Amino acid sequence: MTEVQHGATHDVFISYSAHGEDKLVANAVCAKLESRNIRCWIAPRDATPGKPFAEEIIDGINKTNVFVLVFSRNSNTSPHIVREVGHAVSKGIPIIPLRIEEVDPDKSLEYFLSDTHWLDALTPPLNAHLEKLSDTVELFLGQNVGKDKPAVAKTQPASEPAKPAAKRSFWAKLTGGRLQKVLIAIVLLMFLFAAGTIFSEEMQYNYEKQADRAFLSTEYEDAIKLYEKSFFFGIGFDYFGDHPYRSMYRQALSYMKIKRNKKALQVVNLLLDKDFVYEIDLGVDSSWDEEKTLMLRARIKHEMDNDAAAKADLKRVLAKEPENKKALAQLKKLQ
Repeated sequence: MTEVQHGATHDVFISYSAHGEDKLVANAVCAKLESRNIRCWIAPRDATPGKPFAEEIIDGINKTNVFVLVFSRNSNTSPHIVREVGHAVSKGIPIIPLRIEEVDPDKSLEYFLSDTHWLDALTPPLNAHLEKLSDTVELFLGQNVGKDKPAVAKTQPASEPAKPAAKRSFWAKLTGGRLQKVLIAIVLLMFLFAAGTIFSEEMQYNYEKQADRAFLSTEYEDAIKLYEKSFFFGIGFDYFGDHPYRSMYRQALSYMKIKRNKKALQVVNLLLDKDFVYEIDLGVDSSWDEEKTLMLRARIKHEMDNDAAAKADLKRVLAKEPENKKALAQLKKLQ
């Protein structure tokens, strides 16, 4: 039958150095154990204000069932830790060292811990090691651990009847709190995505409006650069929508038809060089068609007095479609 340490007011005393990351690990140990309804004593949280701190430490060890040591370089050289461990040994309290750094104990600690089984928490994630520590503590609290170090069981205050330890649900054991972290991460990602979408669309809209104004002012080189910036911000979130060059292409077609504007012809030719066709105003399907695009580009280059380039495009069409009557007729006119 499991022996009970009478007078214990908590299950675990957590010993740690207050330097470096030791305190963060100790707090994580405390939180993990208490999430399993294992009562912990940890300084300075559980020390009574106004009382000598050394007396509080001694009382905390005397009234505990299991002693957990967060072992590191800092605790290895701390005389306070040596005294705490020595007192726990003198009281026959089981000690569970949790090693968080690759370091061997000094002789003073080795004397007390030479026959103790260690738990290593040297590799991430820390939570996995804390789960194992919690399982080990529950084992110590539930059965005998040796003749000279009696096992202990959690007790309730004398004024209250003993209550069975609360059982964790299957889902809680399965997730170990990870589900909440995943949900929080998903919400954060959705927020960042929405913020990024709004920012990208706003930048795309602003650059496109600036490009439209530049085009109407016949500042075509500036317009091209601004449309390309608009395309940069639009491609991530508007990839399947209208192409960011749409306004430029439409306006260039209008200038070309109404005013026979050479600059507009150059803009249309530039967009055709990018394999981009937006409308069917000049007989080209909205979906990209290489032969039809080459035919259109040949007409544009002819309008720009560049018959050599026009012939080259028509010959590319005839290389794929030798019987293309329109290409043959257009090439004949240019001879």
